[in-house]
Amino acid sequence: MIVAPVPALAADGFELAQANGCFVCHQATTKRIGPSFSDIAKKYAVNKNAVTPQLATYIVKGTGPDGLGWQAEDKAMLPYMPANTTVTPKNGLTLAKWVLAEADKATDKTKFVTNGISVIGKVKQPLELSIDDLQTLPVMQMKMTPHGASGKDKPVPVVVRGVLLRDILEKATVQTASPYDVKKSAILVTASDGYRVVFSWPEVFQSPIGEGAILFFEKDGKPLADDEGRIALGSLRDNGNYRYVKWAKSIEVRTIAD
Repeated sequence: MIVAPVPALAADGFELAQANGCFVCHQATTKRIGPSFSDIAKKYAVNKNAVTPQLATYIVKGTGPDGLGWQAEDKAMLPYMPANTTVTPKNGLTLAKWVLAEADKATDKTKFVTNGISVIGKVKQPLELSIDDLQTLPVMQMKMTPHGASGKDKPVPVVVRGVLLRDILEKATVQTASPYDVKKSAILVTASDGYRVVFSWPEVFQSPIGEGAILFFEKDGKPLADDEGRIALGSLRDNGNYRYVKWAKSIEVRTIAD
């Protein structure tokens, strides 16, 4: 829980940020795709009341060329923020006030922890699976290099324990109009902070990638900590920096249009 002088504002802002995927691009104090909330608050700290409407406009409509400075200062990975079409002007103003007042304190990772995962979309049997439920499926152990590990020292692999993504999907059964349409299916794994990765059906069921796409709930014999779990996904057969989702919340099957 964020401790703030104005709890209602902080709670409303956090919930709006979580619901609208703000944490996909922004973190409290570190650069992600966009600048940290802390850096944004510092930039506009001189006259918060005057800049709040402008920041709200950026949140709703995007920054355009006004956002180029963040990347030039190495505080963002993208040159500018795109429009957020799901954010209303009223909610944009609430988010702007929250970013300037409290967002840099949004470091309580327990708010993102998930204790179960939903299987939804184009499946015959939608599922709500707890960690206990996952352990009734075929459980596997795999070695995993910590995600994003780099540097001179060779990273030490960890052992994760969990269930293959395809075994979960086989239990739910992908639903299509014809057997030929199953290859048009996309599988989206989404986190509680809005981050999302995508797999194609052939990747999961007809390639070596499927043998390494694992929903895991233990690491080196221990439950996942708050900064990752309680359920995460790693696509361990990807080349290079593999697909990875901490705080995994849902698996959704969609049909890709012709």
